[in-house]
Amino acid sequence: MARELRVTLAFALLSAGGCGRIGYGRQGAPRDAATDATDATRMDAGGPGDASLEAGPPDSAVPLDAGPPPDSAVALDSAVPPDSAVPLDAGPPLGPRLFVGWSASGLLRDGGLVAWGNNFAGQLGDGTTTNRSAPVAAMPGGALIDATGGNVYTCGVLTSGSVRCWGGNTFGQLGDGTTTDSVAPVGAIGLSGATRVFAGLTHTCATTSDPGVWCWGDNSRRQVGVPPGPSVTAPARLDRLTGVPIRYLALGEDHSCALLESGDVQCWGSNASGQLGNPGAPFATENPVPVVGLVDAVALAAGGGHSCAIRAGGAVVCWGRNSNGQLGDGTTTDRPTITPVGSLAGVAAIGLGNAHSCAVLYDGTARCWGYGGEGQLGNGRLPMAEMTPVVVSGLTDAVSVDGGVQHTCALRVGGRVSCWGNNSSGELGDATTVWSSAPVAVSGL
Repeated sequence: MARELRVTLAFALLSAGGCGRIGYGRQGAPRDAATDATDATRMDAGGPGDASLEAGPPDSAVPLDAGPPPDSAVALDSAVPPDSAVPLDAGPPLGPRLFVGWSASGLLRDGGLVAWGNNFAGQLGDGTTTNRSAPVAAMPGGALIDATGGNVYTCGVLTSGSVRCWGGNTFGQLGDGTTTDSVAPVGAIGLSGATRVFAGLTHTCATTSDPGVWCWGDNSRRQVGVPPGPSVTAPARLDRLTGVPIRYLALGEDHSCALLESGDVQCWGSNASGQLGNPGAPFATENPVPVVGLVDAVALAAGGGHSCAIRAGGAVVCWGRNSNGQLGDGTTTDRPTITPVGSLAGVAAIGLGNAHSCAVLYDGTARCWGYGGEGQLGNGRLPMAEMTPVVVSGLTDAVSVDGGVQHTCALRVGGRVSCWGNNSSGELGDATTVWSSAPVAVSGL
């Protein structure tokens, strides 16, 4: 989930039980409403479990305190066509911005940030590690122009152009030169003139006004964009993208992508599931490679091991991991090259979760596809997988959408937010921990 357009990428905040491709700490399993269309769409949470979402290649396993992020996002407060993109150096955001982490979410508006959901490592920014089922004010240390959420951490860009991050820091994703967690904001060292910040699973990138791209954090699959080695605990400039006009970045579990002003997309990091969109690319690379056949992208999003882009004209293509139908092509076959999302058209915004994908159409309605076992597809049912888009129930005024590992949220006209899916840690923001397979309003927004 961009200043240019309402693109969102899920960005990754984890529950104490763990989440990600290797499992998620579910607090009970709601009954499956898919067998009865008249079933209630809200479910109570129970005790912990260990259901696995996706089984990736053995060497792609991540520790239990990690989960694949959908990278985070942007949202404007009015529906505009994708080709109305605003340059990255255009100043403060035009309206509220929504981002969704694995089990937490945030809303940036008027320079202030509120967040709700899981707070395992202090990623909500309220100075505690207490889960919040309704929005609380984050304290980033100044007014923000952008914010994003990663795996149990959050980052923001201050009006001064500096970047502050807080929460988990196992892989140096806070950028302060250490691997020490912090419930208080710390500065990403050596970085100035930042315009945007983007979070992946446990790596982070920022764009600067010169223009430039800086990344840091987990580099196990070269997703930071530098040669393989230990975690990068302070921002590193990506020489191959220096001076390249970039519209947007999207960070996934262990890959990264850049949307260029030309409409081309380049990706780097892991290519284990085809997530670089280039079948000629190696298993992992720090060098950006072009996504084959994509030259007219206007928006970009990254999920756990897949990516999607809106093309000029409003069609959507996706590539990468497809084990739960998250590419929307009617199959569960991984795709190393772009594949159309069925007949989906007229798309204004996209947002990806770990193993599901969502889109907002120009008419304000939304569609989701992929894994839906916790209600994160929003159609009032609990399908294990929907391999083509389904309608999100009762949503007619959406502006942007973003997905976590087991929940989804949408920004609505007027700055309201609705969420659906797993609510074990309060990630739906409705002041309860009751799951819902259809949108519910976030309290107080």
